[in-house]
Amino acid sequence: EGPLLAALDSPDEAQRVNAMNTLGYLDSKQAVPHLVRPAVDPKGSAAIQKAAGQALLRLVNTVPTAADAEKYLHRRLIAFLAAADVLSQDLGDVVEIWKWDAGQKVPVPLMLPKSDANLQLAARLAEDLHAIAPKDQYLRLRVLTRLELEKIVGGLDKPLPRGAGSAFELASQAGENAMNEILGEAVKQNRLAAAIAACELLGEIGHARLLQAPAGKESVLAQLLLHPDHRLRFAAAMAIVKLNPTASFPGASHVTDTLAYYASTSGSRRVLIGHPRADEGQTLVGFMNEIDYEAEAAYTGKALMQFAVASPDYDFILISDAIDSPPVTELVQLLRKDFRTARLPIGVMARGERLDKMKDAFEDDTLTTVFPRIHDSETAGFEVSRLVALASRNLMTPDERVDQAAAALDALAFLADRSESQPVYDLVRHEASIIRALTAPGLAAEAAQVLGRLPTPNCQTALVDFISQNARPIEVRQAASAAFFAAVARRGTLLTKAQILLQYDRYNASATLDPETQAVLGRVLDTLESKKQK
Repeated sequence: EGPLLAALDSPDEAQRVNAMNTLGYLDSKQAVPHLVRPAVDPKGSAAIQKAAGQALLRLVNTVPTAADAEKYLHRRLIAFLAAADVLSQDLGDVVEIWKWDAGQKVPVPLMLPKSDANLQLAARLAEDLHAIAPKDQYLRLRVLTRLELEKIVGGLDKPLPRGAGSAFELASQAGENAMNEILGEAVKQNRLAAAIAACELLGEIGHARLLQAPAGKESVLAQLLLHPDHRLRFAAAMAIVKLNPTASFPGASHVTDTLAYYASTSGSRRVLIGHPRADEGQTLVGFMNEIDYEAEAAYTGKALMQFAVASPDYDFILISDAIDSPPVTELVQLLRKDFRTARLPIGVMARGERLDKMKDAFEDDTLTTVFPRIHDSETAGFEVSRLVALASRNLMTPDERVDQAAAALDALAFLADRSESQPVYDLVRHEASIIRALTAPGLAAEAAQVLGRLPTPNCQTALVDFISQNARPIEVRQAASAAFFAAVARRGTLLTKAQILLQYDRYNASATLDPETQAVLGRVLDTLESKKQK
C-alpha cells in the first residue's frame, strides 16, 4: 500500500488513476483519507474524480458529498494531530512511510518517528480540507500544520526554509493578523513547534502594533516571554526585538530579562544535583563528570532552586529524597511552577524503604522519574539516559545554546545602540550576565560589543581586564579592544586612576611578548590617552 499511496502524488495523471484503482481492489482502508479530496474536488479532472469515487465505493460503499467530505477530513485531521506529539515522543518508535520522489519519479521509503508520520498525514489532510472548503479556519489549520511540519523536518534550531511553495511563503501570504491568531491557537493547542515557527515569521513580516493589547492584558508574543518552553520563549523575544517597537507595551520589561538569561550560557552540558550531604553530593558530581557532564551540587532545596532558575544550561536535575528546606515533593512542585524549570526532567534518588512512596508521589509527573540511589558511574549513565529520553526533542545541545546566546547578545547590542524612541529597556541591570558571557566559549566578541555600549565602570573594567589576559585568543581580545574604544568615545573613561596605572604596568610587562599582544595593549593606552580624553 505504501508505494501506491505515494504514487497518488505523481504528476502523471494516468499513474494516479492506476494507483487509485489498485488501492480500491486491495481493500486498502489506509487509502480512504487520501481519496476523499480527489473524489469531490471540482478542480480535479473527470478521470481522477471517477477513479477516486470508484475506489471509495469499493472501500466504504459510498462517495461522500462535499459537505460530508469536509466533516470527515476535519475529523481525521484533528485525530492525526492529537497523535502527533512531536516534541515529547519516543524517537525510537519509528514507522515506515512512502513519499513520492519527484527527481527519481518513483516512490521511496522513509523511516520516521510515529508522531512525525502522523504530523505528515495531518498536514496533507489540512491541504485537502482547505482545497475543498476554502474557509479561514481551515486556512489557519493548513498554515499551522505546514509550519510545524517544516520546523520539525528542518530542525527546531534552524530557520524555516524560504522559497516558492514553502510554509514560510504560505504563512506570509496569510498576513500578520492571521499569523498572530495562528500563534495564539498553536500555543493553546500545545503545538509548540508551530508556535516557534510562527514567532520566527512574525519577526519578519509583522509590525510593532502586534505588541499592543487591551488595558491589563499582554499580547500573545509578550505572554510567551514567560512560557515554559525554552525555544519558544527565545523565539518570542527575538521576534519582539525584530518588530522594533518605538513605544512601551505590556510585558516590555521581560524582553531584556529573557535576552540576558539566554546570554548567560556556559556553553556546556550541565546537571544540577541536590543532596543534603556534601560528600554524597560531590560523589555524584564525580559520576556526572565521568559521563561528560559538568555538575554543581546544592545542599538544600532553597539553594537548588536558586541555582536552577539562574542558568539556561541544565539538561536535567538529580535530587535526593533526603533533601530538605523544602523537602523533595515540595521542591519538585516549586520547580514545576517556575517557567524556567517547568519542563526540566527530574530524577529523584530514593532510599530503599522510600522508593515506592516516592514513585507514588510523582506518578502523575511525566517528566520526573524515581530510581534507587546511584552508587557508580555505570548506573549513573543508565539513569541519565532515561532522563534524556524523557526530554526527547526538548533536549538542547550546547551548540544550540551558544547560538541562542550569541543571537541574544546581538539583540542586546542592537537595543543598547538605538537612538530612536523605544521602550525603556533596563540593560544595565543585566551587566553581570553579559560580563560572564565575555568568558564563555564562542561568545566573547558578541559580549564585548554589548559591554562597549553600556555606560558603567564595571563594563569598561571587564573589557580592559579581558584584553589583558594573554591566554585569550588575540582575535577576541582585539574585538574587546574595539569595544573599549567605542565605550570611551561614547562616555569617556570610567576607570579609576589606579586602574589606568595598572594598564600602563600591563603594557610595560608585555615587552617580551608577541607583537599582537603588545599592539592590543597599546591600543588600550592610545584610547586612554586620546585627544578626546585629554
